[in-house]
Amino acid sequence: MADKNNRWNHPHWHLVFVIPLLIFLITEDDVITRCFLALGLALAAIRYGHQLATRTRVKAASAPDISG
Repeated sequence: MADKNNRWNHPHWHLVFVIPLLIFLITEDDVITRCFLALGLALAAIRYGHQLATRTRVKAASAPDISG
């Protein structure tokens, strides 16, 4: 993710993987598989939050200071 302004590097692309995980979690019958899918969903949410916070911090640091 060297170029933070590239639209393909945006953290919202993680949702492409989270939505199918959520659908499979809802429709799955096996308890063990549901646990693995829930774990994957939690890890994807953590990674999404981390990438979004990093992108926001980098974007705020590169913005010009107009406070005074």
